[in-house]
Amino acid sequence: MPEGPAGVSVLIADGQPILRSGLREVLSAEPDLSVVAEAGAADEILREGLRHQPDVINLDLQICGDDVEPFIADLITALPAVAVVVITSFADDRRLISTLQAGARAYLTKSGPLDDIVRAVRSVAAGGVYFGAEIAESVLRLMRSSGRGTPIAGLTPREVEVLDLIASGLGNGVIARMLYLAPKTVGNHVSNIFAKLGAADRSEAIAAAHAVGLGLGAIAGPATPGLRGN
Repeated sequence: MPEGPAGVSVLIADGQPILRSGLREVLSAEPDLSVVAEAGAADEILREGLRHQPDVINLDLQICGDDVEPFIADLITALPAVAVVVITSFADDRRLISTLQAGARAYLTKSGPLDDIVRAVRSVAAGGVYFGAEIAESVLRLMRSSGRGTPIAGLTPREVEVLDLIASGLGNGVIARMLYLAPKTVGNHVSNIFAKLGAADRSEAIAAAHAVGLGLGAIAGPATPGLRGN
């Protein structure tokens, strides 16, 4: 991905100027993040995206109108290197699934902590996924529904997230940096995952993950690519 002058470059897309200002202040305060553009209307997002080629777009769903999923899909088609962080006032299962199927990499609600936005931007820029704490239980429930009757359903939210990253081909050291965990903690999670899955090695764990849609970069049915949790 192209980088802005201070690392990860971000385009903020929100119809409310005061919210754009707040997001810009939060993100610009981080030394590794830079806000390179803003969009206050749907027709400005692609124009500004093509002009500035950001790593991440923070997208308020309200700005998209009624055709949210096609809008996100078209945006990612036009800007294949961009990672989309969805920010919304509403957290419902249908919208969560459809936006992720369209290609979004993170899903946050406006009622969540501001730190979530910073973590989400860093995570998706590094190739990961991120869900706000208030979304994680919905994601886990949907994933377990898809994987009911399999060992995947016995994993904790954090173990699902680690398994997703394993299934995406990442090593323990990279996972530790992405999730802000100690390498030993990641190693413990990996050991627990293998035990719960009955996996003899990494390849068997990856096969089990792929069977329910983890590590594939998109949802397979109601499964999810991962989630945030402790």
